[in-house]
Formats: sequence, structure tokens, C-alpha cells
Amino acid sequence: MQHILIEKVKVWASVSKGCFPVQQRLRKKEQDTHTGCAGANGAFAGHEDMEKSHFVRFSEIQDEDQALIKWCKVKSIMRSVEKVVRSYSQDVSRLLDLCRQAIVFDSAADICACIKAVREDSDALVVRVTNKLDPAFDAVSYGGYRDVAVNLRLTTPAAVTLGLDSHVCELQLLLSPFAKFKSEEGHKRYVTLRNLKGE
Repeated sequence: MQHILIEKVKVWASVSKGCFPVQQRLRKKEQDTHTGCAGANGAFAGHEDMEKSHFVRFSEIQDEDQALIKWCKVKSIMRSVEKVVRSYSQDVSRLLDLCRQAIVFDSAADICACIKAVREDSDALVVRVTNKLDPAFDAVSYGGYRDVAVNLRLTTPAAVTLGLDSHVCELQLLLSPFAKFKSEEGHKRYVTLRNLKGE
């Protein structure tokens, strides 16, 4: 399912000015030619080794350099079990972020454009949107972190053939300052807070 989600995420990012973290080689190549996302150093979901990563707009990454994008990893078995036990009363059906990806943006308008692209995609069925950018959202309980999390099912021919069309994935949409915040140290602080809360 991860490969299917990545291919869709590329499409949505390309029409909404979305950015991804890239490995060092592309970072040096692109460093002087981009602004906004490209200037953001940090890490995000699923990557513990990205503190020095560089975000580059997907539409500006050459085809041969796409292999340098650092994609989010599938949630580990240990964390999955921990989350089901701590947060979901052992109800596995509530675990919606085993397969996840993240896109970084320079503006809320770009996030809205991405959500519109997802909603208009006939291969995507949005299950839930959690808007942690809403001013009413209590970000203190998340250590100040905010994003928009879109839970969705993919119904591409490949997903249907593999019997994965009922699997719910998560797409995290982040503003670049929060992607910076979600560095390795920021993530460690979040894990400490999450463990103290028993989540």
C-alpha cells in the first residue's frame, strides 16, 4: 500500500506546491535555486535521520532525483501495538496511520489546494480530516505541533486487485515552520510527552 500512496502523494503535491525532504546530494544541487520549503531544515513523521534534511518543491525535482526523496516509513509493529493498547482499548480497527506520508507547504492556501486535489481524486475516499491548524485546537497537548491529517482509502486498480482498498492511510499536511519543529529533537520531546500521557 505504501507504494500506491506515494504515487498518489506525488500527484497531489505537484498540483499544490507541496514539498518533500530530500537527501543531501539533491539538497546541494537545489540549495540556491529555491525558497520557502526548500529553505526549511527539519524532519517529519517516520524519519529519525532527517534533522539536516532539506525540503524541495516536488514540481521542481527532476525525475532522476525522485529516488532521493525521503518518504515516511510504515509505522513500526512496536509503536502500532503500543498505540492500539494505550489509545484505542485494543481495537485494531481504529489504527489509521500504519501507512502514512507527509507533504510540507509554505501556506495554508497550498494546504487547501492539496485537500481539494485529494477530494477531487476519484481514486481517493476521504474518511476523516483532523484540522490541528484550527485556532480552537489545543496544541499544548501536542507540544505546540499542528498539522492537517487526512485519513483516506485508495481505490486504485492496484489497491483493489491487492485487496487494500479498505485500508485507511494517513496524509499529514504541514506548514514549513511545523516541519522544522518536527525535527529529531522535537520528535523526541513529543515521544516523551506521549509516553507521560500514556498514549
